[in-house]
Amino acid sequence: MRAVFGLLAMMLGVCHGVETTCDGRHDGTECYGALRGTVILQLMDDATEIFRYYWMKESTIILHGGKHRILTNQIANRSSFTPSNGTIRINNLNRNDSGDYTLKIFNSTGQRIERRTLQLIIQAPLSSVKLVPECLSHGEMRVSCSSGGGDSPQYNWTMDGHTLMDSQPLSEHEETNIITLKQDMSGRLVCTVRNNVSEVSDKTYISTCGVETSCDGRHDGAECYGALRGTVILQLMDDATEIFRYQWMNESTTILHWRENRILTNQIAKRSSFTPNNGTLRINNLSRNDGGNYTLKIFNSTGQSIERRTLQLIIQAPLSSVQLVPECLSQGEMRVSCSSGGGDSPQYNWTLDGHTLIDTQLLSEHEETNIITLKQDMSGRLVCTVRNNVSEVSDETFISTCGVETSCDGRHDGAECYGALRGTVILQLMDDATEIFRYQWIKETRTTLHWRENMIVINQIANRSSFTPNNGTLRINNLNRNDSGNYTLKIFDSTGQSIEKRTLQLIIQAPLSSVQLVPECLSHGEMRVSCSSSGGDSPQYNWTLDGHTLMDSQLLSEHEETNIITLKQDMSGRLVCTVRNNVSEVSNKTFISTCGYISVKCIQRNGNYVLETSETQCTTTTTTTTTTTSLGGKETDTTLTTKPSNNVTASNHTEGSSHRGDLWSTQVKVYLLVMVGVLSSLLVFLAVGMGVVWSQSKTQNKAEDVRGDQDLTYAEVNIVPRQGRQVQPEVEIEVEYGQVRFAQRPQQPVEPPGENSLYAKVHKSR
Repeated sequence: MRAVFGLLAMMLGVCHGVETTCDGRHDGTECYGALRGTVILQLMDDATEIFRYYWMKESTIILHGGKHRILTNQIANRSSFTPSNGTIRINNLNRNDSGDYTLKIFNSTGQRIERRTLQLIIQAPLSSVKLVPECLSHGEMRVSCSSGGGDSPQYNWTMDGHTLMDSQPLSEHEETNIITLKQDMSGRLVCTVRNNVSEVSDKTYISTCGVETSCDGRHDGAECYGALRGTVILQLMDDATEIFRYQWMNESTTILHWRENRILTNQIAKRSSFTPNNGTLRINNLSRNDGGNYTLKIFNSTGQSIERRTLQLIIQAPLSSVQLVPECLSQGEMRVSCSSGGGDSPQYNWTLDGHTLIDTQLLSEHEETNIITLKQDMSGRLVCTVRNNVSEVSDETFISTCGVETSCDGRHDGAECYGALRGTVILQLMDDATEIFRYQWIKETRTTLHWRENMIVINQIANRSSFTPNNGTLRINNLNRNDSGNYTLKIFDSTGQSIEKRTLQLIIQAPLSSVQLVPECLSHGEMRVSCSSSGGDSPQYNWTLDGHTLMDSQLLSEHEETNIITLKQDMSGRLVCTVRNNVSEVSNKTFISTCGYISVKCIQRNGNYVLETSETQCTTTTTTTTTTTSLGGKETDTTLTTKPSNNVTASNHTEGSSHRGDLWSTQVKVYLLVMVGVLSSLLVFLAVGMGVVWSQSKTQNKAEDVRGDQDLTYAEVNIVPRQGRQVQPEVEIEVEYGQVRFAQRPQQPVEPPGENSLYAKVHKSR
């Protein structure tokens, strides 16, 4: 029988389970309970310390107890009293529970030591709200807000999230259930109805009442469109003043009757006007009944019909707004729905980054429907445009690939958790919920999840979440911006006493979808590189070059944590920009080379300068700095600094590619000639010396030999190319200055080949 009554109550729309609380420890407290719901009243702090107390309604004792004992409870079948915290819980409230209650407290001598009153008011909760807009004759809009049941409703109106101001409604105040908006009002209108035990709301997207369309009805079979609650201008003829008589009829009813420059009949005169000299009929505040087939009959002065034309007028409700709702599917695809706020015969069009969606980007549905499913790798600026014959509206959103899943340990007070927009977050709220009698998970002041005795009583996000009691984790899918906020977990024991309270902040971030690197050479050889991320909240940037984090010594100005850096002239290698936020990480790489200068290290091998690490020959047109020169060995180290326009070519010993080798050979020959001159001078001094000082001359000879070994020799070398030799135009022969130190005396002078002429000015230091 109880099940039958429960089913009947559900069929009648009865609302069960609304729970309210009230602190009745202060005299004159006003408390509210929901009809057929539950109220928890805190009557005192701790009844175990009180010798005797009475809780009475009017003159009837409801509760009598003292010293850990309840002597009387008139409503024991639907209530429970907890002495340790002094709270009484009353279930299944009815109208008779309303009234004035008095608490009297006595000491052990029977003396009354305290008396407090409490008023309990029972209200029927509100069940639903319905908004009904209506356009008036001058373009204003009257909107009524009717609530389904409930006591003492109070009304509040908002437009696009802001409370209506007196300057917006035309007459009635915004706290009533009927308002009249001025002509230019449009947007998302919400009516919220509340009383002390419940709150419900409804919304509608409204547009101005004055959408105006026009149509040329001078051709037989014309199809014309008018906006519901708007205006249509129909051109029925060129000039009515030239027509003796005409009738404009809807089916068989004459709407407009004209005869001899006079309107005889106008069935819609209150909301229409006819202009004879251009034959146009203007009809305001169109309704559904205005739609239909119309016939124009024109007669001459003899009453003969000379023309007959038909016109079809179609009334459509204009579109007022569009809302895009993306949803990630199990395999990483994204389903996006495009819902228009009202409007007849909507037609849909989708674009991604400015281009119409094509079938290869869609999984199944065609792009002209209001629901599409994008493949896994789609991201960018998605726009849905909805139109009919009297209006057009659109909405856009930035989408990124689906499937970003985050997790967070919320078992500690003050936890900060992050979730990805349109992704999934797994929150561990507790260790094991099966061991907990009752808990509530509340966002701000609204209960999101309510668990009691191993059963979920309330789950406001049940359609996209799941709770696992044995590990205390809550999984929320398809996260949106509204999921962000501060949440509180309250845990209660079986007596209703709060035993734990923890807070958690959930922050929703849009994940990053892609990164683009754009390098740019500057005027002095530096390189500026920008790193732009597509979408995503709070991006943080990190740069590496050849796998190592960039250092300030490699950068010209900006720090490496920004999205734009400027590298110094000699930087090259594999540059990587990594962008991350708390829910995602993406990166891109590029191989960069220097913009202005290239440094290479060359050695002399077999008479030619080649790269140190290969047989590739070095060719340059700029200054050569010799770091180490050894004439006794086979190799000489040289650092070449060159601009990128010069070439590093393979060491094929052709005429045009061996100038550096020829230059080196010429230098060696000059050095040998210098040494021959030095030795000849020594021989002359020895020939004219005196024999008596032979030993001293010999010693002096040795000393000068030693000095000759250590002196610096400066050579100015001019190279004259062989006659007929082809010289590449990009190779420029230039003068070089070198410092040469001999490690030992040369063994035998080598005569220069006759094909080159050498001129040398030799100076010896003394």
